[in-house]
Amino acid sequence: MKLNARLQKLERQRSQVERGIFRIVVSHAGKPFDLATATCTRTLMPDGGLMEIVNVNGSGDDLSDEELEHFIQSFPIEGPR
Repeated sequence: MKLNARLQKLERQRSQVERGIFRIVVSHAGKPFDLATATCTRTLMPDGGLMEIVNVNGSGDDLSDEELEHFIQSFPIEGPR
């Protein structure tokens, strides 16, 4: 990923944290990408923030930001634990 693209992505992530969204995306370098086996959990925290943990089961480099967002939004938000 080019430096400018990475910086823009980090700025978007900072913006999400400021809005109360904490997202962790786990990818596995060297493994073939397979969105069909990817998982996502979205949990509403007691303080009202949203925590999202995404495991893309592969490098994920071929996945655009829009595709990732669409995938994440397809999962329901669970209540606080």
